[in-house]
This record gives sequence, C-alpha cells and structure tokens, in this order.
Amino acid sequence: MRQHWLSPGWAFLTLIAVAAAAVLSIGKADTTFAVQPINFTRGTLTGAGFTTSTPGTLAFGPDGRLYVADTNGRIQALTLNPTTKAVTAVQQITTATQLQEVYGITFDPVDGSMWVTNTVSGFGDAGIAPGSGLAGSYPGKVTRICCAPTFATRTDVITGLPVSNSGHQANALEFGPAPDYKLYIAQGSTTNAGVQADPGAGLFQRDEVPTSGALLEADVHDPGFDGNIVYSPPFDYSNSVQQTSGDVSPYAVGLRNPYDIVFHSNGRLYNTDNGPNGGYGQGSATCTTVFAPDANAADELNIITANGYYGHPNRNRGINGADPRQCIYHAGTDPSGSGYTAPIGLLGPSSDGLAEYESGAFGGQMQGDLVYVGWVENDLHRVELSGDGSAVTSNTTLANGFVNPLDVVVGTDGTIYVAEWGGNKITFMQPNQTPVTSMTVTNIFPAGGPLTGGQAVTITGTNFTVGDTSVTLSGTALTNVVVQNSTTITGVTPAAGLGPKDVIVTSLSYASPATLVAGYTYSAGGGIYAPIAAAGDDVSTPLAHEIHAHVTLDGRASVDPDAGGYIAAYEWSENSVVLSTQSIDSKQFVLGEHFVTLKVTDGDGQTDTDIIRINVVAVAENPVQFYCADVTGDGTVNATDLSQVAQRFNMKWLTLAHRLPASGVGYARSADNNANLTIDAIDLMLVAKDFNRVCPQLDRDIRTAALGTEPFMDITNATATSICVTRDAVQTYQLRTITKNVAQGSCPNSVTQEWYQAGYTQTTPYIPGQGRHMGKGGGIFYNDNIFEAERPESLLYEPDSRFPTGWRLGGLMWVIPITLEPLPPDGFPGLEDPWHYHDGLCLWNSGNSVAQNWTQVQCMAQSGNPVWIEKAGWLVHLWAFVTNKTGRFVEVNNDF
Repeated sequence: MRQHWLSPGWAFLTLIAVAAAAVLSIGKADTTFAVQPINFTRGTLTGAGFTTSTPGTLAFGPDGRLYVADTNGRIQALTLNPTTKAVTAVQQITTATQLQEVYGITFDPVDGSMWVTNTVSGFGDAGIAPGSGLAGSYPGKVTRICCAPTFATRTDVITGLPVSNSGHQANALEFGPAPDYKLYIAQGSTTNAGVQADPGAGLFQRDEVPTSGALLEADVHDPGFDGNIVYSPPFDYSNSVQQTSGDVSPYAVGLRNPYDIVFHSNGRLYNTDNGPNGGYGQGSATCTTVFAPDANAADELNIITANGYYGHPNRNRGINGADPRQCIYHAGTDPSGSGYTAPIGLLGPSSDGLAEYESGAFGGQMQGDLVYVGWVENDLHRVELSGDGSAVTSNTTLANGFVNPLDVVVGTDGTIYVAEWGGNKITFMQPNQTPVTSMTVTNIFPAGGPLTGGQAVTITGTNFTVGDTSVTLSGTALTNVVVQNSTTITGVTPAAGLGPKDVIVTSLSYASPATLVAGYTYSAGGGIYAPIAAAGDDVSTPLAHEIHAHVTLDGRASVDPDAGGYIAAYEWSENSVVLSTQSIDSKQFVLGEHFVTLKVTDGDGQTDTDIIRINVVAVAENPVQFYCADVTGDGTVNATDLSQVAQRFNMKWLTLAHRLPASGVGYARSADNNANLTIDAIDLMLVAKDFNRVCPQLDRDIRTAALGTEPFMDITNATATSICVTRDAVQTYQLRTITKNVAQGSCPNSVTQEWYQAGYTQTTPYIPGQGRHMGKGGGIFYNDNIFEAERPESLLYEPDSRFPTGWRLGGLMWVIPITLEPLPPDGFPGLEDPWHYHDGLCLWNSGNSVAQNWTQVQCMAQSGNPVWIEKAGWLVHLWAFVTNKTGRFVEVNNDF
C-alpha cells in the first residue's frame, strides 16, 4: 500500500582523490549527484503508549501524521518527533470492531477526508468470515471517514466488492490526478489463474465476477455517483453473474491480486501484482478450456494503462463482456501482444506494498525509484527505472530481516516506514548521511571455489556505493556484480589460478580500495584433505501424529579442511534411498529406528559420510505434571504457590467454570498441575516436589499457553467476537468475570483487565482423539503466520455432558503455513514440540472423513464436497487442559 522512502541531502563528500569522480550522472532525468553510501539507522516506532497488531497499511495524512491501520480494522494517527521518530501522541480513529479489515488508506485531495478499503480477507470461506454476511455475498466496501480532527463520521461509499476464499480482496486505493480525482481500487481475484478450483487448502473455489481481478475506477466526486454495486443473481460467484448497478467499473484488467498502486511523479501508474501458485488451479486457455498444468508464476511489477490486460483471466468479463483476451492466461514471462501487456519486472513471492521514493536524500540517488516489500522473503527492495520510467534498470535488496512486511511509506525527510504484519510493529529506516571517506570488506561467502569460476558469492562490508563499484579477486574481475546496498555486494567468480586471492572492492567515491587479504581461495582437483561430514546428534522423538514424526536433517556443520575448500553437494539417504539433497531439510519418519547417512562431496570431488540415528517412539517422555508447579507465574515454586493450591483445594472446573465463590478463590488452571480438572492432593504433592525449583522456559511457555486460553474453557466465550477478562486485582492470574463482544478500546488492558480477540468458529466436527476444531477467524487454514503461545489458531473441544455447554476444552493447535516456513517453526523452546505437516490431506463430508497421502485425483473422486491440501501445516498440538499419555504435544489423544 502507500509507500515512499529515503530522504534528505547532505554535505559534499570530502577527500576524494579525483574531483571529477565526486559528481556523476546515473540516469535520473536531468539529475546529477554525488555518489555516496546509502546508509540507514533502523528503529521501531514506540512511545505515547503506541502498539500495533498485524499492521497492514500506512499512509501520511495531509496533517503530516503517520496513519497506521491494523488489518483488524483499528486505525491510529501518530505524531512523530521529526528527529528521533519517537511517537509523541496517538489518536485512535477507529477500533477493531468499527471496520472489517483494512488493507488500504488514502486521503481525498479535495477535502482531506480519509478513505479506506473495508473488507474481509476471506481465508477458508468469505461467507463465514466475521462480518461477511451470507456465503456468496459481496462484503467488500470502501468507507469514507470524515474529517480531521475528530474523524467522527463513517460512510460506506462503495459496497458490494467481491472477496475470494483465498485472501484476495480490495487492497490499496488511491485518488488519481486532477481535475476529476477519480478513486482507483486494487481488487483481488477469486481464482488462481482464471479457473475455479478446489485443490490446495480448499482455496479458489469461486469463479470470477464482473468486479474481480482488476484495478477498479470510481468517480466518487460526481454528484450522481452510485456506489452500491448490485449483482444478478445476488449472493453468487459465477461466470454468469451480471453487475446490474453501481458506478464502479474496471479501469485495467488481468490482475490476480493487485496489492498496491502508485501514481508516479513521471506520470505513470505502477502496480504490484501477486502471481499464481502451483497446486491452486489451472490457467484458462480459452473461455471453455484449460492448460494442463497448474499455473505457477512470479509476482509482477506493471505499468497500468486504461483497458490494459495483464494476463489473469476473468471468464465472466471474457464471455459477458465479449472480451475474449480475458479468457487467456499469460505468465509474466510471456511477451506483450494480442491485447496482453507484459510486466516490466518480475518480483519475488508476495511482493506487496509499493511506493515512489521522492526524497532527495543521499544526493538524490534514489529520487524517483520505486520501493516495495516482500512478505515471504522479508525484505525491502529498490527498483531503479529508466529515464522515461518505461523499464526496470535494476532491482536490489535495500534491507532484510523484517517479519512479513506488508506495506511501506516514505516520509518527506526520506525516512522509510515498514509495516511488519508478522512482527506487530512499524520499523523505520532513517537516512544516515554522516560523511564517510572509506569502505571496508569484512567477509566473502563461500570463501572458496573451483578454478573454473562461476560460483555465486556474497561480499559484506561497509559504505559500498552504487554506480561506481567494481570487485576483483587479485585483479581478475567478478562478473554480474550488483551492489545490493551499502553493506552487501553479489557477484560471480571468474576462472583463476590455484590458491588464495585478495578480495578487492574499488569505488570512484573513495581514494583507496577496500581489501580482504586472501579472502577467497581457488581449489583444484585432488585436494589434500577429504571433507568432513557432520550429520548432527542422534534424535529420539515421538510420533507427531498417527503414522510419522518430523525430523530436521541439518548438515551445515560439514566442512572441507582444504584451504579454500567448500562443500559442493549434500545427499541424505536411508537404505540407499535418497531422502534429500539439501544441506538442511525436514523429513517424515515412521515409527521405529532409522539410520540416515549424510554424504558430502567437496569441490575436489572427494567425499565423506556420517550417520545419524533417528528413533521414532510411540510414547514421548512426558512428566507426570503438565508443567512446573508455578501457580503465581514468578518462575519459581515457593510457599506462595503451595498456599494458592491449598486455598483452591477441591475446586473443580466441572462445577465452577470460572465462577468465584464468596471466598473470592475458585478453580485456576495454574493450580491444577496434573490437568485432571480438579485441584487435589496430587497438585499439593507436585508443588512440594518442585519446591524451590526454577521453572524451565518450556514450562513457563506452556503455562502461558494454558492461562492465555483459559477464558475459552467455556466454548461460548470462544465463539464471541471478543471478550474482556477482568482478573483479581492482586492475584492477576485469577479470572473474575468475562464480558463478551467488547470493543478493545473499552477494555483498557490494565493490570486487572485484558482484551481478547475471539471469533473462533467450528472448522471440523468432533474427531475422536483430536477434538472438535474451533478455528480462529472462521477457517481451519486461518493463521497469522506467527507463533504466540497464548494465541493458538485453533481450540480442541470434546463432548462432555457434565459441562453446561456440553463441550470440554482439552487442547490447543498452532498453525504456521509451510509455504512461508520450509523448516519447522521455532515454537516452544527445545525439541519436544513436534511440528508436523500432512501430505496429500483430503477432507470430505464436512470434515467427518479424512485421509492423507492421497493424490488430488483420489480426493476429488469422493462425494461430499472434498477438499484436497497438497501440504497442510505446519501444525503443533498441546493438550493444555487434559493429559495425553503419549505426549503432551502429540496430535492424537486416545483419552480425549
């Protein structure tokens, strides 16, 4: 969404050997500047009580404040200290209950009012997502919020925008140029590549409609504007549905999930568009036929023009609008032609927020560049354009290390602000223009390679400059040299002679080059030493679920002791069957003992092997108590814990269920150490057994998970949209009352109150041993892509007539998408939590029938609305409220 960056100019570089080298032209139209390193000081926005949760979009308002929208609908306006970037004041514009989800903010150039996309992400099914209405409805809106300073009036100006069940919805929005200032809305599609499908994760089950997969145009300033979009038939998604009213229409088409748009100062309109994913549906070949394989293509950077077609099919418009070009899928690698316009650049997966860098910082080197953030690769990119803006001349990584960044904006001083959706924070990067006169080289990786060259290497150091830098290995130039940013250069090694070489980086901006002496070594065949394979320590692990466990194979400790030696290949095998050729990988192993061999090959062709023993056991090592007997949560078991258990003696979850007797002390999960739903003599004994013990971090985190979900022991609290939990003023771990459907602002998160976003709905019926899954956000595949012990994505309930609701909470489940985490997530401390996934998972009959290791063809042959998931996970379970004899993190609990 809205993004801009980099900023101010600074004093001229000094001590440059050749004066002419200090001023260079690098292709900016009619612009010259001093080449200087592009350095930033990185920080996080804090102060004035500001917090954010899953921020999705940022925008600077006409008042100079930074507006931050969480995807749950909360919008805040931040006043920032211009020097330190500390937040000095926060105004809450909306709460999480006043809007649906917000993925775009812009300000009306006519009256300064705020306009937002007010929609539903739709994961799982848009019809059951909170606030979306009936299945098949069109819950997307554009809402006007007027006006400063109070922003007290909210008006839904546009209604009836589509939402897919795949996380595609109305995203960014921007006002176009004068004189009409039309509103443009980036609207996502409902298919993967034009064809309704039912594969991976049950997504893309809906045909396109007249307003999906396009950049929409709305003349909202026209006195007669009608924003109420109506379809016939209503409540339907199909290729036959018609738009019967509403003054909103496609401006440009063929966009799969257009996330952001930028009206550039060069007069062009740019857009980031998310490409299709393999396993989620085929590409449309004509209005009635499909291509054989599923579509899978890179994200795109496009120049948008009126009536342009950018390759994502919409058979609805192709048929009903008599525009047959919209029935033909084009990958971004296809050349322009036959009404199709190719992108000007291919981007990494889930490239989202986009902005023009308008600041003159760093001598204007970035002025007019585009910047965007990558959700999957957690980075920030800089795109340099040709003089007329029609082509990309370079795409480099400006910064990385973010957590699922979704948007970026640039302040007038050149400071970059990144909305880290997965990190629950706003990161700023402030231009650091302190004059420098030299650079350094600190490392090259790999540090050695073959005589023939051709090896990709990464060089790190300080103060590298773009546009005038070269790299040699003792005088022989690297090829494909790219200065990614001031600390990173990438390139490819040339052919050279045997032995160590100096890594020399030269820049016209500095009087002397930077050198890493003997930093890279060329190796020839027949090296003195063979490599040393290191497969890691032996592993003993319980079954993660019914038939297998997951084990991470990590051979990165393997080395080649030859000078400049390197590992050229890895191979993991069991009984001569190759399991993986990666240095690190996660594989499934069935019950029993496994001996896995790691074979490594060095650059000389010599090999070595190492064997790791993997023992998958049926029953995990599991302590009798569920976690360390720390009732108060101070990390140590002491007399206070013993007293708290004694006060609650004979209290039962079954009969009290959070209701406090006159004594003010009732059942608390933290006092029920053996998780039998009754506070009894065993709990006293366990406190005594642990007396004076400092609880390990794993036990503390398990306790956090249990207490964070304790309010949902009553299933009606889980199904509320939100709850406010009031706790005892002294014993903050003790619940007192729970108020449902409460706005976050009215639950102040003080010492005695805490607000929870609930909204759990049924995602599977009761499955013996696994429970009735109640998923966060209305879908089994919902997740926020981060692990929070106290905020699981799913709650597991069992029928129990002893409870007033008829349901008993037993377990918790966390979900991290395997598409974002190729290796098991870093969840609970240690190795006890067996994160796992399901290959070829098939669900049908409303989830009552489940199979795994099935092909899509096998699954789709079942009756009863089958859903096939190529790889479902990562998942991990915790039996926080009942014990599981086979292991507290093991998926199936035969006693539940």
